[in-house]
Amino acid sequence: MTTHAEGHPPIGMSNISPALKAQKTNGPKYFYGGAKNNLGQCDHIRSVKVLSQDEWKRLSSQLQGDSIEQAKLEEKRLANEKLKLQSHEMVKHWTNTFLGARQKKLDERAKRLANEEATKVAIDIEEAKFQAEQRKKAIEEAKLKLYYQTDRVKTFHSALTLTEVLKERDAQLELKELCKKLGESKDKAYVERWKKELEEATLKEQEKLKKKREQNLEMAGHLKEQMKLRQEAQKLEENQNIAEGQLLKQTAMADQLELERLSQIDQEQSFKLMKDYMSQMEGNKQIKKIERLKEEEEDEKCRLFAAAKRKMTTLRVLKEREMFQ
Repeated sequence: MTTHAEGHPPIGMSNISPALKAQKTNGPKYFYGGAKNNLGQCDHIRSVKVLSQDEWKRLSSQLQGDSIEQAKLEEKRLANEKLKLQSHEMVKHWTNTFLGARQKKLDERAKRLANEEATKVAIDIEEAKFQAEQRKKAIEEAKLKLYYQTDRVKTFHSALTLTEVLKERDAQLELKELCKKLGESKDKAYVERWKKELEEATLKEQEKLKKKREQNLEMAGHLKEQMKLRQEAQKLEENQNIAEGQLLKQTAMADQLELERLSQIDQEQSFKLMKDYMSQMEGNKQIKKIERLKEEEEDEKCRLFAAAKRKMTTLRVLKEREMFQ
């Protein structure tokens, strides 16, 4: 009789799934565990194991578990790297910290100074160009006048022109010095303002540090109290352990003494049993010796009886011979 798989009821042809029927009729004939006959069919179709959808999913997940787990780990690693890069990019542009605000102010100051310096350079260049044009015009006019005037007038005009040129140069130097002082005053005001902001930020930071220090001291007090309680509990536990250890030691000593007493009793009983056994063995030897002597006596009696019997038989035979002679 065909048996079904353990833990599963037998199935008939009417309970076979359509996919299995199609595979049985159209597809190649596979061997599912029954004996295959010449027609390519299974005699033991009732022993076929039909997997449910949950079992099939479980087997598939077990077979593909390593690759899925590896893919999940790789995806998690890429996500962590992406978050790390995003965090670096976000932190790089943060300005809500003390160092970030300070760096921002320094960058703004450097940018403003660069713009002011560029403006000053542009003004100086324009002024230099203008003054160069003016000097060129003055020189051309001076040349023209010197051409038509006498040597004394030429000398006068030359001195006048030189004086105007020197005045113009002095005016330019004064203008440049004024611009320089103006820039220094602006820088000084900015530096003062920056120092003030820095002092305010420093005071705020010191206040934060003070509060944090107070919080740390308070936390340290709590931790110290907890450590004290823990030490007391540990000491109490150690005392209890010592008491338990002493009790266990006393119990162990009592058990050891009891074991020694029982061992002594056992040895005495063993010695007594051995003595009795030896006595019994000695008695058995004596009994065997007596029995052996008895057996020897019996053997000797039998031997003497046999010898006497042989002697009597011999005498009887001799007498019979004498009688017949």
